[in-house]
Amino acid sequence: MRNFNLAFMLLITTYTTSLFGSHEALRVKNNTSAASNHSNSSVVIVSCSGKSGSTTLEASFKATGIETHRCHAIRNEMMAFILAKEQTGNVILIDSIRDIISRKIASFFQNLTVHLNLQASEILAQYKAHPKQLMRTLQSTFKQKIFTMETSNTFKSWQQFNYNCLTDGVFDFKKKYQLKQIGNLYFVNLRFDDIKHWGKIIRSIDLPINLSSFKIVEANRSSNKWYANIYHDFLANFTLTQQEFDTILSSFSEELAHFYTAEEIDAFFAKWAPHIR
Repeated sequence: MRNFNLAFMLLITTYTTSLFGSHEALRVKNNTSAASNHSNSSVVIVSCSGKSGSTTLEASFKATGIETHRCHAIRNEMMAFILAKEQTGNVILIDSIRDIISRKIASFFQNLTVHLNLQASEILAQYKAHPKQLMRTLQSTFKQKIFTMETSNTFKSWQQFNYNCLTDGVFDFKKKYQLKQIGNLYFVNLRFDDIKHWGKIIRSIDLPINLSSFKIVEANRSSNKWYANIYHDFLANFTLTQQEFDTILSSFSEELAHFYTAEEIDAFFAKWAPHIR
C-alpha cells in the first residue's frame, strides 16, 4: 500500500468540487470521512472510455448499494480520491473495451446535434422529409470527424498505478474478463461485446465486494435514443475507404490483438468489410 499523508487525503475534498460538482463533492467528502471509520469500505470507479457501456456499469453497481463513481479519464483530482480510498479499503476500477468503429459511430450520434449544428427536432424533420439527403450529410460529416473522435482508451491512464493491461496480463476468453490486483487496487477489463452477459460475468469475478445480487441496469443505449431509427439506417449504409479503415485500425491494433481471439478478429473484419469501398 502506498504511503499517503493524511493531510493530503483531506485536501481531496477541495478538489472534488471541480470533479463531481458541489452536491457530489459533499457526498464524496462524507464518504471519505466514513471510510476512515470503516477499514473494509470499498468503492467502484467505472473508469471507462466513452460509448463503451460506462453509464450502464455505473447504474448497475449503484443499484447494489456500492459507492460508485464514473469518469472517462483519471485526472489529478480523481487520482487523489483513489489514493485516499486505497488507504482505508478496496478500490475496484472497471473498464470496457469496444471495437473502434462501433465506438466512433456511437460517439458521433451521441453528439449528433452538435456535429450537425441542428436541434433534434430539425434532424428528425429532415429524416422524415428527405432521408437520403440526410444520410449523405451524415456520411460527409462523419468522415470529417472520424479521426478525432474517441481516439484513446481510459485504461491507458491506469499506468499511473503501474498497471498496463495490454502488457501486464492476459484476457481470459473463457471467463470474459481480465483481473489484476495491486495492493488494495483491483483492475477489471471487460468487453462491450459481452454486455448481454455482463451480469453473469461480473458476479463470477473474485472481488472484495458482495456481488451475489448484481444485475445489469441498462442505461444510455443508442437503441433507446431519439435518433435510433437514423442510427439504424446509417449503420446499414455508411462507407469508409480502405485508407480510412486502415488508419483507424492502426490505433486499435494492440487492443484488437489483446482482447479478441483470432476467430473474433476475423469476424471483426468480416463485419466491416461490406462498408469499405
